Amino acid sequence: FRRMKVLPDGDWPPSIGRHESKIALIEHGRDRLPGAKEAAQLQRDYVGGNVDRILTQKKEVRYEDIFDFENDVTGEKSKHFRMLIDGAPGVGKTVLCRRFCKDWGTGNILQQFSIVWLLHLRDEEIAKAKSIEDLFQLGNKQLREEMVQYIEMMDGEEALLICDGFDELSLKERTEHSLFLDIIRGKVLPQCSVIVTSRPYASLKLQL
Repeated sequence: FRRMKVLPDGDWPPSIGRHESKIALIEHGRDRLPGAKEAAQLQRDYVGGNVDRILTQKKEVRYEDIFDFENDVTGEKSKHFRMLIDGAPGVGKTVLCRRFCKDWGTGNILQQFSIVWLLHLRDEEIAKAKSIEDLFQLGNKQLREEMVQYIEMMDGEEALLICDGFDELSLKERTEHSLFLDIIRGKVLPQCSVIVTSRPYASLKLQL
């Protein structure tokens, strides 16, 4: 990740000028998930470009502090979290994930994790994964087996999984039994921290 480019090669970003996206960080406790009405209103704000309404009377959060979560019970900083990055196409969800990985690799953020792996769910081989080992596209079979053994032994503790493009999965994979849903919902690797990016229409009923 230290050598990875934050911006992908090609025609991105557009050459028509500087582009910025506003991000609203909305924190929900373990027992406090957004209700259907609240989620629907957030979706309307995304589509209508009314993120300023969400930001009204909210405190500013520095990029370095995005992952400072408190335990619901003890009030102490929590190392384990589940985060949904929701946004319309082209706002920079993938670039933000690459930035997370780059900054982890250079020692700037997320240093509580010994393993961080980024999965682009538009990749058909990744989307068809049936086991943890299928998620690692490493050429070295021995290294892949050792990584999987370590992650499973720790129940995912000290590991961060970034699932980029939840909306790229098929409707069946998003709504029925699948490896990704089991990981996201903590049924598999319950101690693994997870970041999921998605377009709003696909994540509306996603329970983290």
